[in-house]
Amino acid sequence: MPSRPQSPRHRPTAGTRNVALDRIPTVLESTPTVLDSIPVPLRRIPIGLCALAVLSCGPGPAPGESSGTVGTRSPEPAVTAAHDPALADTLKRLIEGAYDFTQSDVVQRMSALYPDAGRVISASGGYVTASVAELRQGLAEFWSTTGVNMSDPRWEWGDVHVDRLSEDAAVLTANWSIPHIAPTGRPHTIRGAWTAVFVRADDAWWIIHEHLSVPPEDVAPDTM
Repeated sequence: MPSRPQSPRHRPTAGTRNVALDRIPTVLESTPTVLDSIPVPLRRIPIGLCALAVLSCGPGPAPGESSGTVGTRSPEPAVTAAHDPALADTLKRLIEGAYDFTQSDVVQRMSALYPDAGRVISASGGYVTASVAELRQGLAEFWSTTGVNMSDPRWEWGDVHVDRLSEDAAVLTANWSIPHIAPTGRPHTIRGAWTAVFVRADDAWWIIHEHLSVPPEDVAPDTM
């Protein structure tokens, strides 16, 4: 996703993907996280200190055991995100449809990746916004200042990593690029990296938190 001006994207007022953020917190509240398994008093203690505390306060060796043995208690299984190829295809198609520059209403389709209202965190170009209204403004500014100047643009993926965090939450991190012809008539490409947190509500996936960045040489291309 292209790095945007200070404020970022919108959502169409019609169609089946419309949803307000007041329905999404229910999904998040019901989603267990790794933090939920940590006692509240320990959540503010640095991880290194927690590890030392666990080691120093653990049970001593049983009779007959040397002091160098750890004991018989099995370690807790690690909690990891699950790679989900099917979900990766779903989210990639969703984004590809939003950035299909051969269709009309580009800004509305880009905006349709986000809920209609409420708090959506977007970090881009050194700025952070926290509302859908700012998001819509940023998308409109990107399209009016950069997008309309691109001839024959197309969306291309680089590396894409998608992990399912729970039944209704996932994170995507990917490289993207948009090759096109600049106003000078020369080929040009804008590119970057995008991390987006998706939640599912009303049988649709929505971005509620994202971070976008571009390589230093692409921050202010002289051909756009």
